[in-house]
Amino acid sequence: MKKKIVFILNTVQDPRCYKRINEFRQNGYEVSAYGFSRETSTCVNFDHINIEILGCYSNTLSYFKRSFKIISSLYGLFNKYRGADVIYYYLGLDIAFFSLIIAPRNCFIYEEADLTYTYMKNSLIRKCFKKIDEFAIKRSIHTVFTSEGFVQYHFRKISPKNISVIPNRLNEKILSLKILPKNPINIDKIKFAFVGAVRFRSVYNFARMLLKYFPHHEIHFYGYIMDNVRKQYDELKAFPNIFFHGSFKNPDDLPLIYSEIDMVLATYDSEFENVKYAEPNKVYESIYFETPIIVTQGTFLAEKVNSLNIGYAIDPLDDQALVKFIRSLSALDIEQKIRACQLIGKKYCVSVNKDFFLKIKEIVNN
Repeated sequence: MKKKIVFILNTVQDPRCYKRINEFRQNGYEVSAYGFSRETSTCVNFDHINIEILGCYSNTLSYFKRSFKIISSLYGLFNKYRGADVIYYYLGLDIAFFSLIIAPRNCFIYEEADLTYTYMKNSLIRKCFKKIDEFAIKRSIHTVFTSEGFVQYHFRKISPKNISVIPNRLNEKILSLKILPKNPINIDKIKFAFVGAVRFRSVYNFARMLLKYFPHHEIHFYGYIMDNVRKQYDELKAFPNIFFHGSFKNPDDLPLIYSEIDMVLATYDSEFENVKYAEPNKVYESIYFETPIIVTQGTFLAEKVNSLNIGYAIDPLDDQALVKFIRSLSALDIEQKIRACQLIGKKYCVSVNKDFFLKIKEIVNN
């Protein structure tokens, strides 16, 4: 008999969490899901998955005040399932940390998709949270990392037996969507694009330099412009070769988006350790849609891109290096990157995770 899996999301706004819940459901598990929202609502329905909201708070609420809200909500939830034969699934360190304080004997799976504490300025606090993170990993019946880089960060290269690496590959739904034809590369008018929430300084700098020195090329933005950088991007609207397309539906809109662009930009600010070790799903979109990718050098992602020969690793904050890079691009080299994407194949880019669910089945049945 398979036990019930109770998911707890640190934010219901993250579509990756829904993909994981759906995978458990498709593998025959009974699931319930709860989470915290940045918006005021009591229930969220996404892809036929109902999430009960435990609490709402804004991004401006202090971590201290947020902690009390999370703890009180979790306490009520654990009382609800007291004595029930369930396995909890903690999505995010916040959830794992507070749950370990309230209910240290809970049987749980822990998933880490971001090293959020590496963005904290105080090095002592960062070290404390890293210890807490590794304690949660040790205490879990199983831990999921969404990047092989997180294994490097925590354990060098030898990971404990209770860890699975599940890269943030594309939803299987992508296989049912028609791939649209792309026009051949026009080296005199390359269409660069950023696909996702716009917030990084490195992306802005790439756009700024492209617009300033290469008026014949274009840069496109698909996704929400975060409030903290909106003013900067509004100033760029004066250039005729920048285009903002707004929010999109993932994965439904991806075939159209990638049919209209030549290169995808995935440069993130590498002064943060999370960026150095994370593996965004953009690399899998790049391969699947045969679109060369541009990433930040000195990161785990750059190592992967270079080893597969599917794109370029640059320093996006070095103005001179950016200009040199864009000038160096040739149709022949870009076509070689496209061929490298084609050779890898589409199945590599899609989530299946059979081995992971065999491990979970073994754990549950013991």
